[in-house]
Amino acid sequence: MFTKWLAALRTAISEKRREASPTIIRPATALTPLQISKEVDAARPAQRDGIAQTFVGIPVDWLLIFRSANRPWRRDESRRTNWQLFFGVKKGDNVFVTFEIPIKGNEYLRGVDKGETFRVKGVIKEIGRPSSTIQLDNVSLERVSQTHD
Repeated sequence: MFTKWLAALRTAISEKRREASPTIIRPATALTPLQISKEVDAARPAQRDGIAQTFVGIPVDWLLIFRSANRPWRRDESRRTNWQLFFGVKKGDNVFVTFEIPIKGNEYLRGVDKGETFRVKGVIKEIGRPSSTIQLDNVSLERVSQTHD
């Protein structure tokens, strides 16, 4: 009897917590990857990590140029089920946007050439060191053009 009551109480508390903290949907940032990188680099050296951290969790919606893809190294070969993709903003820039996506369901990427444009939506997961690498999470991508470098 007591365990049923305790389970019901835990359920009620959990539901109240969900009601009390609604999901906040933020609009995608208007900043470009290059602007974010410059903002971090402009900070004092000891403040860069803190400045980079302020961008984590911000949604993005960017048009990016495909640069390369590889399968991230895993000790267990059977766990290599993702591709790590690298994108740039424009030809000749040194800022890269990277993320992992599953190979399954994205097999069409085998036919993508360097220089093709994609619309990439996601959330900033990390600003790498140096700040020229931005890692995304929860990514969706759409092929926009098949223009080549």
